[in-house]
Amino acid sequence: MNAIEVLGLKIEINDWEYNNRLPLYIKNTYLIKKVLIDGIHALMLLPKIELPSTPALKKHILKIQNIENLPVFLKLEILSEYRKNNLLSNKIPFVYLEKLVYLPFLGTLLTNVNLNQTRKIEKFTMSAQLLFIWIMHQNSDKYYISESISKVKFSNMTLTRAYRQLVSSGLFNEAKDGRKIYLTSIYSKEELFEKAKPYFVSQVIDTGYIDEKKLSEKIMCGESLLSEYSLLNPPRIIEYAICHKNIDKSLLTTELIDPNVQVKVELWKYDPLLFSKDNKTIDIISLAISLLKNDDERIEIALEQLLEKL
Repeated sequence: MNAIEVLGLKIEINDWEYNNRLPLYIKNTYLIKKVLIDGIHALMLLPKIELPSTPALKKHILKIQNIENLPVFLKLEILSEYRKNNLLSNKIPFVYLEKLVYLPFLGTLLTNVNLNQTRKIEKFTMSAQLLFIWIMHQNSDKYYISESISKVKFSNMTLTRAYRQLVSSGLFNEAKDGRKIYLTSIYSKEELFEKAKPYFVSQVIDTGYIDEKKLSEKIMCGESLLSEYSLLNPPRIIEYAICHKNIDKSLLTTELIDPNVQVKVELWKYDPLLFSKDNKTIDIISLAISLLKNDDERIEIALEQLLEKL
């Protein structure tokens, strides 16, 4: 339920017929819908990327209103306290989740809220976790968010949500170098990993067994890979990882029928080699996260020794 519905206002949403008359840079910045709120027509802007500066935003709204002269408002899923105050002082209408409505053309303002209050998070989203892993591989104490795009390949909106969740965890602080956003931390890499453990989610969607000859990618994972780095004995059945998109799941079985022919496979949410240094071996951080739920003391000791090498 969004903030408009919380107020008991009826809203009808339709496509805007004049989208093809917009300049490309505006099309790439917003998705525009025509809405009817309690009998009043307006245009709703849903940002596709992070909002531009206020002067640019005003120019965009003016260009849109030159096409159809209707009230324009932003529908936001991300809003800082500073941005909120800036929008209010510039009289730019907006709706923020179920928290806040500023629609002066309707005379509507929902009870104010402090957006600087840190929202408690229980688990990382996968995008936040991937950004965390990227940070763990950087040899710097300033982690410029824009530099991660070449590796994680997120949209600007996804990347913004990811780094803000890392900030909400209390592990990182946000700072700016001109217009470039970067994160810093008071913790060492080893401390970061330990403190982040409660927030990690498993990247393994499912496991199964497959005829080794039918496995297209052979990327060693789990205890099999950990044994390569430590004195841990390898498991009897070799373990491989593959992105869930790159395998025919009908080839998998839950039964180990012939250990001389079959291997164990982990289906990952992302490419297991995403952070690999040699494009052959899973990186240590991803490997460690995949094994965290294993309560075998031998594995815990081997992981601790491995992570110390970072």
